[in-house]
Amino acid sequence: MRARNNLGNWGPADHFKVRLENCDDHDGCYRYGSGCEERDYFCKGGKCKHSTTNKHTDYYGNWVSYCKGCKGDEVWRHRRFHDYYCEEGKCTAHGSWTDDQLVENCSDYDCWQDTGKTQWVTTKEYDCRTEQKEEKEQEFRDFFCTAGECSFKVTETKRVETGRTRTVNKPNGTVCGCTANSTLKKCLAGVCLDTGVCNTTYCGADLGCDGKKPGDACGGGAGAGYKCSPACKCVPNRPPVAAFTYSPLNAAVVNETVTFDGSNSTDGDGFIVRYEWDFGDGEGTTTSTTENWATHRYSSAGQYRVNLTVTDNDGAKSATAIWLTVWVKGDLDGDGSATMSDLHLVAGMVVGTVDWGGGLRARADFNENGRVDVGDAAKLLGFVKGGEGCL
Repeated sequence: MRARNNLGNWGPADHFKVRLENCDDHDGCYRYGSGCEERDYFCKGGKCKHSTTNKHTDYYGNWVSYCKGCKGDEVWRHRRFHDYYCEEGKCTAHGSWTDDQLVENCSDYDCWQDTGKTQWVTTKEYDCRTEQKEEKEQEFRDFFCTAGECSFKVTETKRVETGRTRTVNKPNGTVCGCTANSTLKKCLAGVCLDTGVCNTTYCGADLGCDGKKPGDACGGGAGAGYKCSPACKCVPNRPPVAAFTYSPLNAAVVNETVTFDGSNSTDGDGFIVRYEWDFGDGEGTTTSTTENWATHRYSSAGQYRVNLTVTDNDGAKSATAIWLTVWVKGDLDGDGSATMSDLHLVAGMVVGTVDWGGGLRARADFNENGRVDVGDAAKLLGFVKGGEGCL
């Protein structure tokens, strides 16, 4: 059998090798699924085989957000489509953006938003308390798109009421005014109270009385014996005025109790601290720093000069005296003993022919029933005639 070799010469077939194909001629780009692949062909086992050097499939990239809209306040997204195909024997990628989608309109989020800040605002103010309401801060957030997402800027702020109210006491000790007497008033538990202390700065008190109470010594340039008046003026101390009464009125009798009352004594710019009594019978004096009254019994009839001396808180004194007549019981005519003459006076009082004035009624009421009657006349008669009974 004869065959022609590659040079065109004829010869025995078993003397020649015939090249049927060149595998390299098949190198190139081939379709692969939705893309392409590059193949490198080589001869193996008398056949052309290939290996793949680049294999690509069409695919979509990740979503990418971007801003869009007439105001640039819309968030859109799209993704890139990578399209692989053969071009000049190679796998070539061509990309394009696709699937544009509106994600959100940032303007939809424009709003007034609480900032979390609050404050209390005074609506009414009184001497020692305030009425308050609560306000919260809000800001207007103007949303826009930037770098593919919604952001905002604050364009305006305002305060709105929350509906909550409260009453707040001013701190204790806050100055809240003055009295008509120039003493300072301060707050305590929401109430404006008089401290009773004179004040020069706020209330116009005399300088010597500043920080002192009415009745306190002010001294200083005013000199000794000066004190703060009820109106917080530094004035000379006024002495007290002594005054007293006694009972029973015009009916004091031997060995019976007489009560003296000094409660009518006064001190216009302070107070009385001492009452000293002299009852005029040589039995000494009675002194008290707490009681304005005293009692005493006289052992014999007669007239006595009773004296009361009072001392005020600044040491000033005042005295007054009253003449007191002490009678023998039953002696209505003042002759020193109970006689028939006195009985005639009692009888006259019983029938209404004798005036009861001048303390006679009290001295003639021997049975102490509050009136002069037959019982009193009978009691006096028994005493006068034979000392029967006692008066």
